[in-house]
Amino acid sequence: MDVRWISAAGVEPRDPAEVPALLEREDGFLWVDIPSLDEGSARLLSDVFHFHPHAIRDCSEKRHIPKIHTYADHVFVILHDIEFGQDGRGHMLALDQFVGEQYLVTVHGPSGTHVPVESTLRETQSTLRRMESGGLQPKTPAELGAAIVSAIVLRLENLVSEIADQVAALERVVVKAEKRNPQEFVEQLYSLRHELLTVGTMAGLSREAYAGRLTVARSSSPPEQIAIIEDLIDQYEHLKSQCDAERGFLDQVLDFYQARTVTTMNIAMQRLALIAAVLLPITAISGIYGMNVIVNQETDFPHVAAVLVLMGVVIGLMLRWTKRQGWW
Repeated sequence: MDVRWISAAGVEPRDPAEVPALLEREDGFLWVDIPSLDEGSARLLSDVFHFHPHAIRDCSEKRHIPKIHTYADHVFVILHDIEFGQDGRGHMLALDQFVGEQYLVTVHGPSGTHVPVESTLRETQSTLRRMESGGLQPKTPAELGAAIVSAIVLRLENLVSEIADQVAALERVVVKAEKRNPQEFVEQLYSLRHELLTVGTMAGLSREAYAGRLTVARSSSPPEQIAIIEDLIDQYEHLKSQCDAERGFLDQVLDFYQARTVTTMNIAMQRLALIAAVLLPITAISGIYGMNVIVNQETDFPHVAAVLVLMGVVIGLMLRWTKRQGWW
């Protein structure tokens, strides 16, 4: 685990053995980041921080729904980041937070074997780099926890922007009627729709979790913490609105593509019907005369010529009739 003491002097790395003593200090606050919960870190959460066993168990298990639970001396938060693999499958990366008056404990939940460790630690590491460079100077654990959550939302907003660029490129393909493999094209559209739906659903659930927390905080928390919660609610609301808007645009692109495909098929069917209508009399004539005219060496060529002329006349009359009907 990574233990750091954060004060006006900056960020100081500390040894995990110093955690009990650091909790007694009041000239800063403690940040403990646990990449993966093991027996030792679980014992620290239980024996030193005295967290509830149910909360510790939640840190060791996969939870797909965001959750915020208020205890007497801290708040327990379960949030998620999303990592999409090459196959389009979305992996939920849980980030659990214990937010107290003098500490912030972040625990990275279990992730799939296909998710690299760098992706799991991405937001906490980027937040740490901001603090070390002086770009971020949180004064309370709540501010630090909110900064990490904001980093998650920002990355997801960038992901939605990338998806929007891909949707715009596919929309140009549809408008210009470029030739593409229909099956691959539709699968690509639905894959992007799945990503937007996943991010939007996660954003909506996270917003609702913070909205529930805000209801409790209004009666027991200082104004600065209420402002932090309201800001996070706005961020998740904005992220969800982006996903909904892009998904609506993608649905319109999909509808446009399907309408164009149906129109193309209808035109093809109309042309085939025209060809069938024109050739139907020819088929009838050839069926009647075929076996009776061209039979052997004694074929009546004048008769055959007359039949061919008749066929040509019939074709001309049929084309003239179909044009009057507006078929072409």
